[in-house]
Order: sequence, then C-alpha cells, then structure tokens
Amino acid sequence: MAVRAAEVICALTIQRCVAPGSTLYAQRWFPRTALPELLGVAPAHFHNTRIHRVLDKRDRVETELQDGLVRRYEQRDGTFATLFTDVTDAWFEGRGPDLAQRSRTKEGLHNRHKIGILLLCNEHGYPLRWSTLPGRTQDGKVADAPEPDVDADKLEGGALWLYRARAHRAQLEDKTFKTQSEIAKHLGVTRARMTQLMTLLRLDEALQKEVLAGNYGYVADRMLRAIASLRSKAAQRRALVAHGASARPMDPSHKPRRFQHKSALDVSLRRVLYFNPQLFVDMRAMGERHRAEVDAYVQDVNARLGRKGNEATRESAHSDITGKLASRSMLSIYTVQIDEKDDEGHKHLVVSLAFDHAAWNKRRSTDGFVLLVAQADLPQGAAELVALYRAKDAVEQDFQTIKSDPQLRPVFHHTDPKVRAHVSLCMLALLLERSMERRLRNAGKAMTAPATFEEPAGGHLNQDWRLLVHEEVLGHLDGRALGVQL
Repeated sequence: MAVRAAEVICALTIQRCVAPGSTLYAQRWFPRTALPELLGVAPAHFHNTRIHRVLDKRDRVETELQDGLVRRYEQRDGTFATLFTDVTDAWFEGRGPDLAQRSRTKEGLHNRHKIGILLLCNEHGYPLRWSTLPGRTQDGKVADAPEPDVDADKLEGGALWLYRARAHRAQLEDKTFKTQSEIAKHLGVTRARMTQLMTLLRLDEALQKEVLAGNYGYVADRMLRAIASLRSKAAQRRALVAHGASARPMDPSHKPRRFQHKSALDVSLRRVLYFNPQLFVDMRAMGERHRAEVDAYVQDVNARLGRKGNEATRESAHSDITGKLASRSMLSIYTVQIDEKDDEGHKHLVVSLAFDHAAWNKRRSTDGFVLLVAQADLPQGAAELVALYRAKDAVEQDFQTIKSDPQLRPVFHHTDPKVRAHVSLCMLALLLERSMERRLRNAGKAMTAPATFEEPAGGHLNQDWRLLVHEEVLGHLDGRALGVQL
C-alpha cells in the first residue's frame, strides 16, 4: 500500500528542519528516524519514486494548499491584523531550471543562476502566501512606463545625460544597436564613458521622470550618478530632495514645479508617535559614523587635488563632494567651499566644509522617534499598534530562518515543478518551527525550535512526541484537513 501524500510531505518537512538534504538522501534518512513508528509508515514504502510523484502532485495543488493554511490560521487565531511581505533569492548548483536566470544574488555573488522568492506572512511570522519568480524580477519594477514629455533643449547637467541614457536604452530595446559598445563607437566616446552614462538608469523610474521634469533643479552629472548608485528608492529620494532644497533651477527662465504628491483618498487617519531607545542609540551612532566618513573623504579628495598633474575643475570637485554628502543625506548639514592654494608655485584646489550645528541639532532631535499612521477605525490601542508595526521584522526573520535551518539555498533541482516543491517544503518547515516556538513560549520554555529538534536525539519515543507530530505537523499538512486532494 502506497504511503499517503500528506505523510510524505510531513516527513520531508521534518527533514528540512533537522537534516536538510536531497530527496535521495531523504530515502536513506527516513528509516534511521522515529518517523516510521510515529507515522505508521513502512520504510520500504518511502522511496524515491513515491517522493517524486508526491512532489509533482503538490505542485498542482499549490494554490489550494496555501488557501487551506490561511483558513487554519483563521480558525485558530482569528483574522490576522497585519500582513508583511519581502523578496529574497536562491541560486542553483549548475544551470538550474527554465525559471532560473543568470544574475547577481542579494549577497553579492556574481554570475549565478537564480530565482526570486516572494513571501507574505502575518504578524506571527506564519507564511500565508509564497511564490517563485524568474531570477531577474526586481522589486517595484515599472513595466511599460510611458516616456515623459520632455523638451531636451531645456535640460542640462545630469538631467540631459539621463535623457540620453533613456534614449540609448530604447535603441538597445528596438535593436537599433546590439550593444553599448556599438553606441559608444557611433557617438565617438569611450566604452567607460558609455558605462558611466548608463549607470544613471539605476535611478528609480519615478525619480527619473521627476529629475527630467526639473523637480530637483540643476543636478550635476557626477552627483546624479552618485545618487543613482544608492541602493534604495527612499535613499535616492532623500538625496534628491536635500539637493533640490538649495539647487538653482535647471532652466533659469523657468521655475520648476516642485513635486507634491496629493492623495485622492478622503480618509481619517490615526497618528501614533513612539520612542525606541535602541533606534535612538543606533541613529546617533550612525550620524557620528557618517560625519567621520565625510571628514575622511574630504581629506582623501584634498590629497588627490594636491598631486601634481591633477586636472580636476571646481565643478568636478564640487560634484565629487556633494555626491558623497548626498549618499549620506548630509547636504543640508555642510556647506562646500573650494579655494585655490599655492604651494611653492604649485597651484591646486582645496575643499573645505562648513558644519551647520543648528541643522545638525535639529536633525538629531528626532532620533529614536517613529511616527505611525493607521486607519482611524482600527480597534487596537497605541501600544498594540506599535507592537504590530514592530512585528514587521517577522518576514525578515522568516527568510533568515529558511536560509539557515531548512537550507533554502543553494538549490539542486533542475525542473520548475521540483524547484517550487522545494520552496514550499522550506515554507512548511518554517511553519513547523513557528508553531513549535509558539508552543514553547506558551509552556514557559526558553528554547528555540532547532534546539527542540536536537533534544530527543538518541532518546526513546514517547506519547508526547507522537502527539506533537500528529497535531503540529500532520494537523497543518494533512490534505484532507486542508481541503486539498493530494
């Protein structure tokens, strides 16, 4: 008699928690555990062929499985109050399946075949939805965004170069040119300059349109490249807003309209302000670290400017320094001054910064404070809303968990269905760990789930462990209980 699909998934989920490995390894691992006794499954029925058939079936009922888990959460805990989402990636040993694409991983590993993984969880860290994405899927990518209506004659500095970079991107997409090298040759510029130009496209798509519209005034090419190199959209926007506060208009005859976002929704909102002591300490430490980095960078720039043969101009030196200040959100804290110095007949530029103590103290006055905005009809009190907000770390902790204990990556499968099954097993292992940790907390035991898995190693079976497997594992994963025909 073939072992039930739910029991195969149960065993593979436990294996992800205690001894991650291939499906072939699972066949050898299963008879050496207590699972045959706990599940009532003969080891001879738990073999590689049965495992792969079950994984293929699981892929066909992915949506029903996730729907069933959500229903069980609501039956046990009621409707969840908050949702959190995040994206990570996993790479392959070898080429991987069709879904895998060659790219750079989030950890900085180059030239790896990888996939993206999207996870949605509730405030308890329980996985609600997950999806496997192509390897080059980007967060917040704007698809088929129309080109803004821009008069190129009114552009200058970084905005003009950004406009040209977007035009060159269109030429590559419509096959006018095959490579950036061909464009560089056609324009008569170096390949390095073309690479610099195209790095402007790292700027967030919405911010690109705002720069082209003149919302941030004149932005030098080098400074815009420095801002575009910032990793997050929020950091890029902060740098542009700080620059735009004191920048001259891009076109002196036209005062640019500053960007203002107005919501069309007419809603009542609650505001909750709370103070986080650890955040206060971290922000103060980060501020001092950024000041030290700026001071060291100015010294390095002055050392380069003082070398004989250096041909830097005032504009290039100013862009260099302001780019660094923008990357640390310090444009409003310092005033840049560039003078010419004569050292025994050797004339060169010298950069100095004037520190604005009042602006610095004003910024530091908000360290540690967080303003939360919520719908007015939420029943939770201020303390409960703060707790829900701080639960946002749950999804990040979930990814850290599945990367370490169930070993989400690297992936050794080579077909899309098997890869999706691997990701689902890791998510179910995460669910098992979260459920066990909840029971441990309720029992007043200061233990983690991995430590709990190690506890009975080498011990004897007892009724408690039999109940744990059936209640926590099969209770969640049994296809009949979830309404899924496995």
